[in-house]
Amino acid sequence: MKPHLIADGLLCPTAKHIVLFMIREEYVNKLNGMYTSVDTVHRRIADISADILDKMIQEIKSSILLIFSIKLYESTDVKNGSKLLAYARYIHDSVLKTCFSSVNL
Repeated sequence: MKPHLIADGLLCPTAKHIVLFMIREEYVNKLNGMYTSVDTVHRRIADISADILDKMIQEIKSSILLIFSIKLYESTDVKNGSKLLAYARYIHDSVLKTCFSSVNL
């Protein structure tokens, strides 16, 4: 989870400086209320991923044409962690959509 630590050390101070320069100091105080702990960032990423997956499933189910393809692939990362990769293509509102997702096993 080390990449999320960059938010505290680099991104937040940089964002505060940009907001102070471009807008006003009162908006800098709003940035101080952001939660940037590793657990919070990890939880938010997991929540957003779950929302995207739920949206994709609902779009497939609600499609007029139930034409879709799903490819599943199991892989191992450099730490010997097992991952299940899913690649889906489907038609929603006359638009061909592609979605890629992965799950740690």
